[in-house]
Amino acid sequence: MIRTVHDKLRKIAHDMAEEKGAPFRLFGLFRPVDWDGTLGGKWDLVASAPWADSGLIQAIAPLSRKVRGAPAGERDTTFDFVDQIVFLDADHPLVKHVRQNGPASVGPEGKKLDQGDFVTLGFPAIDQAWLIALEPDHEYWNQLVSP
Repeated sequence: MIRTVHDKLRKIAHDMAEEKGAPFRLFGLFRPVDWDGTLGGKWDLVASAPWADSGLIQAIAPLSRKVRGAPAGERDTTFDFVDQIVFLDADHPLVKHVRQNGPASVGPEGKKLDQGDFVTLGFPAIDQAWLIALEPDHEYWNQLVSP
């Protein structure tokens, strides 16, 4: 099941990046901690991409069709655990922190982050994440290594 979810999300991220002409800055599953401190079991699909910045709401529809879509007359339950799809712009604190402080790459297998990773990043309300695609903040990293 996990392999199927990962493979499908990776293909969706790849296909959308090709269609739109630019990769996602951030694309992954995030499991939030509920308001009462418990885990709700549902995950959020969180995305950020340059082509979505001018219309975050409009960017949700094509991604939702790819995630929720199934051939006519069929029901694909692969992503029933996804509660919502959220697009964030480049300046959102979560996007900035993960791109600047997260892993240098996620690789073909993705990258799991646990709650400790998010507490360090200043987001204690996230229990866990599975990054499918991540483009590090090259400008930020270049500033760190420049003389």
